[in-house]
Amino acid sequence: MSDKQLLKMLKLEGSFYTFITLILSFSVGIVIGYIVYKVMKNSGVYYVVYKFL
Repeated sequence: MSDKQLLKMLKLEGSFYTFITLILSFSVGIVIGYIVYKVMKNSGVYYVVYKFL
């Protein structure tokens, strides 16, 4: 494999992993944020407002 091919492969692989990590982070973050909101709301904290985007 030439240096140019190796560099292209590493860039594509890095972009792929970055994209997957962003998607998973946003998905998990939204779910965890909503769970925390529900727990606080059920605990009697009424000044919490959940706004999705």
